[in-house]
Amino acid sequence: MCDRVTECPTISIQLQVALPNNLDKYNLEDAARKAEVEEVDLDNLMETNDGFHNLTNLEYLKREVFIGIISAVTAGFSILKAVASQIDVSRVCAIGLSNHGNRKLVEPSWYLESGIIRDPLPREILPGDAGIFTFEKTNCEYWHIILHWKFYNNQRMKSKLNFVNIDRLNLLSDATYGTAGTLTYTVEGTDTQIEVMWSVPMVYGVYSNRFNVQIEENQVASSMLHKFLYNNQSQEVSNGGHWMHRNHNNIKVHAAMTNNAKASLLVEIYYNLTTPITEVLGK
Repeated sequence: MCDRVTECPTISIQLQVALPNNLDKYNLEDAARKAEVEEVDLDNLMETNDGFHNLTNLEYLKREVFIGIISAVTAGFSILKAVASQIDVSRVCAIGLSNHGNRKLVEPSWYLESGIIRDPLPREILPGDAGIFTFEKTNCEYWHIILHWKFYNNQRMKSKLNFVNIDRLNLLSDATYGTAGTLTYTVEGTDTQIEVMWSVPMVYGVYSNRFNVQIEENQVASSMLHKFLYNNQSQEVSNGGHWMHRNHNNIKVHAAMTNNAKASLLVEIYYNLTTPITEVLGK
């Protein structure tokens, strides 16, 4: 059995087939627009999409937690939209991160400007696999629990927080937020990170879905990185910005996002690094 990283020659061949010469024609925009208006057929996906079937076998549907690893071949807007549709909140971002390269994606980091994630991101995404992640809006019930817990502990510690502030906590707990944040994965054996930013607002008209992807070195998800990605070259989906492409250090990233309140963001990563990972890691 060949070693997946250093010996299998088929990976580079698959990359050449998957990437046409004309990158302008290779985009996910049509797929994103189609997904916006399509109805979700869960029964059909269960029968025809191994990735969705595997997620349900892991009982992610019952738990309403959708963080898992599936084959990159099965990852697409249909499965992302199906996953998002099963989460019982009004604002969701289902992200698919497909690794079409020849190394692992490792060392995940994430920062949430608003909203929650229920489980940590997978520690690694193998070549040929895709990570499926869901982020959802902040639930008012969680805010009540968290904020009242903080209030109780501040009182117990005899802080100067006065009882008037409980009204402010109630106002905060009734506020509604969408989901917005940034995640990163590192290409194994390099200092290069794949950065993904998303924003699904609670109030449309004033705000709209936005996303950004970048390829940079020595980055970790943070408030500063999130604001930079949001304010620099991010796409506003409602203005036709369904697709973007990045190319840096022989790594190519394609991404597209739907303009739904339960949004889908698909990120495809292509690279074929020639230095064997055993040499990079000194093994």
